[in-house]
Amino acid sequence: MKEHLWEFLDFTPTEKRGLFLFFLCVGLLFIIPNVYSKFLQPEPFDASGFEADIEKWEAGLIEKDAKGKKKYFEQNWDYEPSYKRKKKKSYPKKKEVKINSFPFDPNKAPKAKLLALGLPENVVSTLINFREKGGSFYQKEDLKKVYGFKKEWYDALENNIQIQKKEYPKKEFNSVKQSPIEEQNKEEKPKEVIKEKEPTKYKPKPKPVYKPIIVDLNTSSAEELQKVRGIGPSFSKRIVKYRKSLGGFTDITQVSEVYGMPDSTYQNIKGSLTLHSKKVQTININTATTDDLKMHPYLSWKLANAIVKYRKTHGDFSSVDDLKKIYALDSKLITKLKPYLTVE
Repeated sequence: MKEHLWEFLDFTPTEKRGLFLFFLCVGLLFIIPNVYSKFLQPEPFDASGFEADIEKWEAGLIEKDAKGKKKYFEQNWDYEPSYKRKKKKSYPKKKEVKINSFPFDPNKAPKAKLLALGLPENVVSTLINFREKGGSFYQKEDLKKVYGFKKEWYDALENNIQIQKKEYPKKEFNSVKQSPIEEQNKEEKPKEVIKEKEPTKYKPKPKPVYKPIIVDLNTSSAEELQKVRGIGPSFSKRIVKYRKSLGGFTDITQVSEVYGMPDSTYQNIKGSLTLHSKKVQTININTATTDDLKMHPYLSWKLANAIVKYRKTHGDFSSVDDLKKIYALDSKLITKLKPYLTVE
């Protein structure tokens, strides 16, 4: 074993030189960094210029921040320097109105007389325009309604307002009585006898009488079902579709099971429905598959599967009443299903 090991450790002169150079390079890689750090020290770095640049940059930020604050206060606090403030416009003062009170009629006084009272020109123009358009003042207080006419002006002029009342011509009535002779000579005209119209009696319109229509649920088409009052195109199609899925109706009450049929509609139409033929399509429960049974509206896949499993476990059904032995089926459902099932 040792002889074989030494065969692997025996190197040629060339291999020995290669190994020596390899270990020498590895040793130098570890020694040189330590020697370099001891004998060669790095030159000191002068950071004064960099520090000066930082101070200058900070001073610029402070100045910029101060300008921003000043601008913020100017925008948000309505601050304006004195040299930017605009001079406010000066408006002429309103002239004081001095009322000169003397008698006048606001319905007839001319413009010059109204101005002589001391009233402003715009108020006088409004008053005259009112008169020109057919308006009149019937009492003193009506002057207050003129646009711009102030209360203090009315108080100063109230005692001198003189409104002339309008006089309307009186109607003349002929009060001269005729003599008895003239009354006798008058031709007596026969009075016309006006026949009073008899009050028309209100005659209510007769209500339309609908003839009862009787249709057979198992033989009538969708068009024939629409003749019944209360059955439209949609309900007639649904009734026919439900009849096909059932295999035929065995009782009129089954119409109430049609999708979307309200009880009020069923109560209105049930008197027009009949069942002359109660022949229905039946399903043999001894040969039907789960898919065949679940097609009937009264059976879900779960109930259909329970019937098939019971048949596989216990054998064929001897009668439809044997379904009562299946726990999943209740007596009411079996009663409804009985006309549609057979055990041939």
